[in-house]
Amino acid sequence: MRKLLPLPSLLLLPLCVLGQDVHPEVQAALDWQIPKNECEFKVKRTNVGGTDRNFQKAMKKYTKCNEKYQAGLVSERDNMMGVAHHGLTQEQADIIMGHMGAIAIILKRNDSEAAVPESVREANHTSDFNK
Repeated sequence: MRKLLPLPSLLLLPLCVLGQDVHPEVQAALDWQIPKNECEFKVKRTNVGGTDRNFQKAMKKYTKCNEKYQAGLVSERDNMMGVAHHGLTQEQADIIMGHMGAIAIILKRNDSEAAVPESVREANHTSDFNK
């Protein structure tokens, strides 16, 4: 014999479902903000020998830092894609998709020529460091 839930509990069921807390992974995806890229290209223009070596060393350090930053963004994007299995409202999905779109824009910009900081482009195109 089946037991039926009393009518008042059936009426409260939707309120219980709607009032559930948001899963921590979903909340983290909703609260996500674009992290600042802390990578800096530091090279001093000097007339001392080894400047090209210093430039290459600084470029390698900057590139490695920037690749780490991008890898972090890709990881965050992948995490956001994985939260859908927790169930999302349309509003939550829209917010998370907006974050993923921002990541895509940043990654696309970092692959372009304009993504290279002016100081790097200037140092790279200047062969005479005495200027």
